[in-house]
Amino acid sequence: MTSDRKEPLFGPRLCNKTDELIELNGELGLFLCETSKLWITCQLPAMKTTGQCVSSFALMEKLKRKAKPHSFRNLKVVKSTLNFIRFEAELDSKTVLNHILNKFNKLSIKLSGFMETINVKVCKVKMGSTRHEWESFFRDNPAMNEMKPGLRPDTIHVENLPIKWFGDDTPKAHILLKAFEVFGEIRRFHIPLLDELNNDPFNASTSTSKGGGFKRFSFNESLNFDAFIMYRDYIGFVKAMDTLRGMKLVKKLNEANRYIEYDIKVDFDRTKHLSDKAIKQRQLARKYGVQNAEELKLFKEEVKKQRERYQERIKVLKARKKDAKRLLEVLFKKVDEEERERIALEEQKRHEIEVKERLLLEEMKLREKLLEKRREVLRHKLKQIGGLRSVALPASCSQTVKHKTSESVLYKNHKPTCKHYKPKSVIATSIQNKSNYS
Repeated sequence: MTSDRKEPLFGPRLCNKTDELIELNGELGLFLCETSKLWITCQLPAMKTTGQCVSSFALMEKLKRKAKPHSFRNLKVVKSTLNFIRFEAELDSKTVLNHILNKFNKLSIKLSGFMETINVKVCKVKMGSTRHEWESFFRDNPAMNEMKPGLRPDTIHVENLPIKWFGDDTPKAHILLKAFEVFGEIRRFHIPLLDELNNDPFNASTSTSKGGGFKRFSFNESLNFDAFIMYRDYIGFVKAMDTLRGMKLVKKLNEANRYIEYDIKVDFDRTKHLSDKAIKQRQLARKYGVQNAEELKLFKEEVKKQRERYQERIKVLKARKKDAKRLLEVLFKKVDEEERERIALEEQKRHEIEVKERLLLEEMKLREKLLEKRREVLRHKLKQIGGLRSVALPASCSQTVKHKTSESVLYKNHKPTCKHYKPKSVIATSIQNKSNYS
């Protein structure tokens, strides 16, 4: 039977100060200590009797006795098959680890009930990811992009950080940044636990309460948290990965030479957690109260449907606008034609009036000239007849007067004013006498 499961990380443990401690942030009292773990693989002999089995507990006791004078801080089964049993052992220091490696090399264990011995193989536990692994991951994954933050090797994922070391009841962002900015400038960070606490209505109501008294217990409370930290430069990411790989977090207590250590796990981010798209999704989740991935999926589908309806509505409005614009163009064209026709008609009428006025003016001038000529002719004839110096003819007379009629009328209505005036008959008689005399 095969048993392969992921064991949780261990909680805080007391430890003494050693030379292997690496200072992370002296002001916060945080240090790093290398994790010393071994894989101990026991090759099982062939089972010749039905129902025969190997006790894992018996093997653990044998291994503990073989390790003396040293001891295992922790020894657990990580994988069990019909052919072998694999243990994970944690030791106090790197020196003890090297000693156990040399001691367990080519070790054989004899168990009761088995004729054959059990061979033991030991090796160091691989802790964290190497540079080759993250470079291969980001190079071979088509969804990644080295030109965009969050889609390239620039973000570390730190698991199992103790809340009390980075705040009182909740982790504080400024303490987290102060602890991890020693490796380089931080561009972005995210603490998922804070989102969970902000979305929890019971926690929001109890966290703002004042005064003394007991706090109600909640099963959602946690003693540790995870953090995603994105560095601005690649060198900062590399320093953080190389320094934190296979390390435990250690905090100094108030007592002299008393420290407490906490198992943490550091790896590069494979989930694009701090990419622009993921940040927008979380912002939408906080804005609209989406609690889990299923609700977020439903919310996205609803938003997609609303967007499609909105686009259809925009298309209808655009079509209506286009039709209205076309109708307005036809209407404006018709109004322009009517306006042009009206202006042309007014121009024609005005031109006809001007022509009529010009013709009337010319006719009046011709009549004045004609009347003036007639006056001159009449004056000339009267001078020839004699005695009449001036003839007054009304300027407003517009009827055509014949010569004979006008002369008879003038002579008939004329009253002589000159003393030398002689009637027509007298003039005619005198003319005749002169002719006879001659």
